[in-house]
Amino acid sequence: MAVTEKTLETGSLEESTDESEEESEEEPKLKYERLSNGVTEILQKDAASCMTVHDKFLALGTHYGKVYLLDVQGNITQKFDVLLNKREKIPPFWINTGSCARSSWPESVGIGGLFVLLFAVCGTGTRIPDLCSCVRGMMMDGMPGKEDAANNYARGHDTIGKEIIDLVLDRICKLANQCTGLQGFLVFHSFGGKTGSRFTSLLMERLSIDYGKKSKLEFSIYPAPQISNAVVEPYNSIFTTHTTLEHSDCTFMVDNEAIYGICRRNLDIECPTYTNLNRLISQIVSSITASLRFDGALNVDLTEFQTNLVPYPDIHFPLATYAFVISAEKAYHEQLTVAEITNACFEPTNQMVKCDPRHGKYMACCLLYHGDVVPKDVNASIATIKTKRTIQFVDWCPTGFKSPVKINQISLDESGEHMGVCSEDGKVQVFGLYSGEEFHETFDCPIKIIAVHPQFVRSSCKQFVTGGKKLLLFERTWMNRWKSSVLHEGEGNIRSVKWRGHLIAWANNMGVKIFDITSKQRITNVPRDDISLRPDMYPCSLCWKDPVTLIIGWGTSIKVCSVKERHASEMRDLPSRYVEIVSQFETEFYISGLAPLCDQLVVLSYVKEVSEKTEREYCARPRLDIIQPLPETCEEISSDALTVRGFQENECRDYHLEYSEGESLFYIVSPRDVVVAKERDQDDHIDWLLEKKKYEEALMAAEISQRNIKRHKILDIGLAYVNHLMERGDYDMAARKCQKILGKNAALWEYEVYKFKEIGQLKAISPYLPRGDPVLKPLIYEMILHEFLESDYEGFATLIREWPGDLYNNSVIVQAVRDHLKKDSQKKTLLKTLAELYTYDKNYGNALEIYLTLRHKDVFQLIHKHNLFSSIKDKIVLLMDFDSEKAVDMLLDNEDKISIKKVVEELEDRPELQHVYLHKLFKRDHHKGQRYHEKQISLYAEYDRPNLLPFLRDSTHCPLEKALEICQQRNFVEETVYLLSRMGNSRSALKMIMEELHDVDKAIEFAKEQDDGELWEDLIMYSIDKPPFITGLINNIGTHVDPILLIHRIKEGMEIPNLRDSLVKILQDYNLQNAPAQYCNICSAKSRGPGSAILDMKK
Repeated sequence: MAVTEKTLETGSLEESTDESEEESEEEPKLKYERLSNGVTEILQKDAASCMTVHDKFLALGTHYGKVYLLDVQGNITQKFDVLLNKREKIPPFWINTGSCARSSWPESVGIGGLFVLLFAVCGTGTRIPDLCSCVRGMMMDGMPGKEDAANNYARGHDTIGKEIIDLVLDRICKLANQCTGLQGFLVFHSFGGKTGSRFTSLLMERLSIDYGKKSKLEFSIYPAPQISNAVVEPYNSIFTTHTTLEHSDCTFMVDNEAIYGICRRNLDIECPTYTNLNRLISQIVSSITASLRFDGALNVDLTEFQTNLVPYPDIHFPLATYAFVISAEKAYHEQLTVAEITNACFEPTNQMVKCDPRHGKYMACCLLYHGDVVPKDVNASIATIKTKRTIQFVDWCPTGFKSPVKINQISLDESGEHMGVCSEDGKVQVFGLYSGEEFHETFDCPIKIIAVHPQFVRSSCKQFVTGGKKLLLFERTWMNRWKSSVLHEGEGNIRSVKWRGHLIAWANNMGVKIFDITSKQRITNVPRDDISLRPDMYPCSLCWKDPVTLIIGWGTSIKVCSVKERHASEMRDLPSRYVEIVSQFETEFYISGLAPLCDQLVVLSYVKEVSEKTEREYCARPRLDIIQPLPETCEEISSDALTVRGFQENECRDYHLEYSEGESLFYIVSPRDVVVAKERDQDDHIDWLLEKKKYEEALMAAEISQRNIKRHKILDIGLAYVNHLMERGDYDMAARKCQKILGKNAALWEYEVYKFKEIGQLKAISPYLPRGDPVLKPLIYEMILHEFLESDYEGFATLIREWPGDLYNNSVIVQAVRDHLKKDSQKKTLLKTLAELYTYDKNYGNALEIYLTLRHKDVFQLIHKHNLFSSIKDKIVLLMDFDSEKAVDMLLDNEDKISIKKVVEELEDRPELQHVYLHKLFKRDHHKGQRYHEKQISLYAEYDRPNLLPFLRDSTHCPLEKALEICQQRNFVEETVYLLSRMGNSRSALKMIMEELHDVDKAIEFAKEQDDGELWEDLIMYSIDKPPFITGLINNIGTHVDPILLIHRIKEGMEIPNLRDSLVKILQDYNLQNAPAQYCNICSAKSRGPGSAILDMKK
């Protein structure tokens, strides 16, 4: 099995294979995703303190835990007095947001109490910024001083600063010691300010030395030429900028020139004062530090600004903006959307620094919304921002959290809703991932392991254990208090711990122990096998497969242990449970972590390989293996090599594997990366199929799991499949799949048709184009028809027949066909197609002309369907020439539209066609065409003699003399015999039969029909000297004439053929003729009596 190498890049996980190995055709079992772009950070949720240092007065206070203000300006009282005497009012967009009750504040003034005084008066008479009471109390811990306004950088930095810097640092140290967890310093600094601001530069240098690891965030003011009153401001700004570059972690710049413009433009202040500028600056500061003053589950500390907005140490000057800034007179008339507010934040006119960000690119952006804002609107607004060309971001962006200390272990409960974290600095935190629930504790030694109760989400299971030199169990008691108890100590450091149900398993230097929390007993000790391995370098890995199966991985050994119940008879002083090792085997790698996956195991493997060049061992990429445990060995299912940052320097102990059983998530933790592996879902299966170019299988998988896939769409997969088929040259299959994939999406159909056109394969897709729902643009169908018209007349004709006429512009196609016919008018296929097009266009006259020219069978259907009888009155001969039978049927069926007279007249020059028409008319009705019966005698005689005699027999309107004349002229014997007979000249008719036809049978038959004795006499007289006639008479005369008459007249000695047989027949006919009479006589005699009957018989 080829080992797949997983290469981790920023924010993504790509797959690659070694060049020496063939690409594996097996689908991977897991997928990977990087969770962080750097070191994972402990989430600071304790009430940390933030110390603020000012070189000028501050009008806003913050409180998150404790906030300390240290003021070193000498003329505070004077400035406060000036402002207080003016009784300046705060505009609506700058309201004090302190967390304490306002009952302790001075009396509010203004409309509805919205405006408050800027400063409060303390008990000593000193006026200080109107902060919450706890902060105002701390103000007295500050260190006031007096100094002149020399406006000189050197004086504040080198002269006055050197004299008081040690006193200030001593006071800061005392305040820092009072903090429960000092996060850092907020520094409010004026770049072009007076002596006090220069002292702040010196203070920052010293803070960098004494508190190097603490964050230092600056809110800095740049001077503006419009209101500058000191010529040394540019000089001071240059020196201060250098200090800020070296000793500040993140500096939020505010440009007086930009703020000056906002006041004039947005607040309609013709000549803004420092008061106006300060109030706007205060609003910016208040917004940025809002997370420190208001409690919330999503709040973060200020170090997050540095983490996410500072890509490089020297580039730590993020732009600040505020939107919308509206004057009090307009504030109540504006109603802004989230999108408008978001767009305004990126406008150059709203930046707090005089610059145009459209000329550069953003590296990162943090948007802080305040008010009734819906996350959906925020996401939509940000998505819109990203599409604007004027707002560009760099191609990378740091993600995740960072921490200055090493994370030793994380632990999740079974629900995946709570996480426990322990770190090298002794901090332990357990908190809810989706709630504000938390516990934190700091120890005086590093904490190596942590495990939370699997059911920590339940209020009765608020327990977790931590391990350093001893194993501690923490339990929540009444009043949300936590108590701890020691479970184990004295065998070295606790290396690993896992909790499942009521069982806790941990490993120290000596082996693995299992503790039953319900019975408060340790039930087993599994000793360490390979004591040659240092336990700190190759720690033990534990995982629970189920509540009674523990898997131990230590070094290269894996053991599967089963916890079983003892029988009551065996218990005595022993624990109620014991452990049995059911499987044990060795591996070829060191084990850094274990996790169950159904009946298999997920193993985080640490591998050392030997270099072929240097013959030295080196650390290879860690692997995530899936194995199937067997009693004494294991079977490898899959193996993925992971490229994590710094793997060349990592040891076995630096990797950890945690998992969330309910979600099948596996977390691979290294010093610089957190990677999550998860079982591949149907989307991942489809990804793999698409990567292997198995598009048909991917499409089938998507159709089967349509409800379960999230990232893929059947349409997208289908389009990729069509593109693949087209690239492969299988155009017919691609077109056939379009019918299924594109469905009723007309736009996609049109797009695909153009793609087929570009490669010259319009013919391939033509059979599958939609013809009803949906209907594409006429241009699409016309384009395909033109393609066929240029190269394939038969295909063109087929499409015209199959496609409804309303799909395309019929007149356009008609003109195109006519243009082609000008080159060659004998193209029958095109002519027929043109007739069909004329029919669709309701131009039936032209269509009829073409059909008649082509002698096409559809002409009759066209006439009948569209009632074109008025158009064919002068085309009857053409129709009869083409198909006389169909033409006559049509004419006779519609004689109300084309009269018999009109048809006969039109066919006058074509008597043969006239006869066909009149003959069929006579067949249908003997009386309708009676006026033409005389004419028909000649027609029958000329073109249809076999039907002449039937016509003469059936017609009652035929002139017999005329008919006899024609028949005699043409020597039609049978017809003449019939006519003579019908006219009463039977003897002439009989004579003609005997003399012309010489047919005794017909003569006899004629005599029988006439039943005339004279005719029989004539027949006998004519036949007496003709032996064949005599034989015929003898055979047939017996039932009509007395045979004796014939026999007496036969000359003696005449040879008559078959005479004997003929005589026998005469006797039989005679007896047959007389038998009924004799039988009647006998019956009559019996009625008279027996004697009469006997007498009759004698007679």
